[in-house]
Amino acid sequence: MTDAPMPSEDELKECSQEFEELILKRREVGQEAVRQCSETLALQLDYLSVPGIALGVLIQRVAEICEQQVSSLSLSLSLSLSL
Repeated sequence: MTDAPMPSEDELKECSQEFEELILKRREVGQEAVRQCSETLALQLDYLSVPGIALGVLIQRVAEICEQQVSSLSLSLSLSLSL
């Protein structure tokens, strides 16, 4: 054991209240940070959705063109081999 004096009941209560207030304040700050991050992510998703949709349409169109060219090339090869 140590020779340190034991805190009084009032000192313990005061420290307990201060600690509880600190924990509550940190929780509020953490919740605010989560709220701000959520808002930021929502805004980023809104911002990216239009270009994302446009990119999806572009990729789909490129795929269609590639399929048409493959079909055309296959037909050309078939005709040239049959001659």
